[in-house]
Amino acid sequence: MTDDHARDAGAPTTVVLVHHAAGGASDWRELRERLEPGVEVWAPDFPGHGALLHERPLETIDAMVEWLAGRMRERSIVRAVVAGHSMGGAVALRLALQHPELVGGLALVSTGARLRVARALLQLVREHFSELPQRMVSLGFSPSADPEVVRRWVEGPWPATPAAAVADFAACDGFDVRSRLSEVRVPAVVMVGEDDVMTPPKLSRELAAGIAGARLRVFPSCGHLLLWERPAELAEEIRRLCAVAGGGPGRGDG
Repeated sequence: MTDDHARDAGAPTTVVLVHHAAGGASDWRELRERLEPGVEVWAPDFPGHGALLHERPLETIDAMVEWLAGRMRERSIVRAVVAGHSMGGAVALRLALQHPELVGGLALVSTGARLRVARALLQLVREHFSELPQRMVSLGFSPSADPEVVRRWVEGPWPATPAAAVADFAACDGFDVRSRLSEVRVPAVVMVGEDDVMTPPKLSRELAAGIAGARLRVFPSCGHLLLWERPAELAEEIRRLCAVAGGGPGRGDG
């Protein structure tokens, strides 16, 4: 790790958690509980999601990046470890490219440098939104997932409006930074479930290979909703990344 990648020893590290398409900050709840206390965490909802459900959704990954960068600056958050799941990973990558001063490390979960969305899924979101939660059970979870975890996810409130879900998936479909991965200059860990059918492991392998020094972790018997299936392990990886990126939180966590 070069000096450009590290902050002063002992400096606090803020972790920013960026949610997936049609998701919200609430999806990070169990992981967040495992990071706090000891790590300062901020998990925003994008407009049209969660606490901002009644705001007009953002329509491109770039718009989400600029919105997030503005909110981070308002909070005086710089050199944060940014963890993004699926669409959130696209936002995190683009943030590191467009506003490198804000990003000290990247935790990229179930994502890729290019996020194609199946035509059938786009049609489902646009025309049959009420069916999306149940469809996401088969798309999002491994067949080996704990039924209790799946039940909690299904019974939770859906954190996005139909318009936000449509905008999110369309934004993902237009995302591609494959040619710019070599420009990412921060410590990174790439994580994916072995059974992920939405962003298959090959995308994570390509992502890790394209970012200098990035580490890849593949979780056996896990699907796309890795943050629900393995929150403790993801939290551990993020703590380790904090130690590398900032020398602060997570130093004693191995």
